[in-house]
Amino acid sequence: MSNISDVIEQFIVEHFEGDRLEVSRNMLAVRFSCVPSQINYVLSTRFTLDRGYIVESKRGGGGSITIYRVTTDADYLKAVLAELDDGIDSRRAVCIAGRLKEAGYMTDDECAVLLAAVSDKALALPLTDKDRLRGAIVKQVICDLIKRRESK
Repeated sequence: MSNISDVIEQFIVEHFEGDRLEVSRNMLAVRFSCVPSQINYVLSTRFTLDRGYIVESKRGGGGSITIYRVTTDADYLKAVLAELDDGIDSRRAVCIAGRLKEAGYMTDDECAVLLAAVSDKALALPLTDKDRLRGAIVKQVICDLIKRRESK
């Protein structure tokens, strides 16, 4: 038996029209007999940039949400680069590295080296500094990967 988060995620994925879905948070909460915070949880954990989605929320009007499916590697990389300046935690670094590997930007070995370099063990700093440094390292690696791919 699937949990409610799995059911909500499946519903959202099945109702995409092309690469965009506009839906009301309140409508989803009513449909699945749950609180709106459950919808927020699903959106913030299942429809992340790391998984290839961008979510825009609009205040008022029942909590309108637009979910975009990132369809090209270039769109994904642009969106990731824009967010890295604020820093990232190790979980997010793992997701980004996995997506880069899946897209053919890096090999298994390169992915493993990147993850070792940005691991909590390697970055012996206070948490806020660690996340900022990790973001800067991943950003530089992505920029280098893009340059390498374009020069081929």
